[in-house]
Amino acid sequence: TPAPFLTFGHPALENQNFTFTPQPNASKWKVKLEGQSCNGVSLANKSVEELRSLGFNIGYLIDAYNNFPDKENFFLKTNFFDLLIGNKEIQKMIVEGKSKEEIEGSWQEELNAFKQTRAKYLLYE
Repeated sequence: TPAPFLTFGHPALENQNFTFTPQPNASKWKVKLEGQSCNGVSLANKSVEELRSLGFNIGYLIDAYNNFPDKENFFLKTNFFDLLIGNKEIQKMIVEGKSKEEIEGSWQEELNAFKQTRAKYLLYE
């Protein structure tokens, strides 16, 4: 997409408000859905301030999973999602139907501990 990490979609997704057609660019990566009309979400038109106020929002991913007709093939068999997100638990919770709040709550304790440790190293408030 012209906005990597800010746009996602698939031809089989329904009830999405954004449509795009993946095309090759200068990267060496093969375009998986090249030339196919995809329905999805784009955050590319949001300002930096809007994106910061949204924070990390796993709700987009949960919504995409819930609207995807072939749930068995939503996540790659390579477990690449687990590598990107940093653990195997998030995918498991999405598949189990956990809510956004339940999933985000699952990492709060670790996040708070990290913030506490990080605080002594911050140069600016």
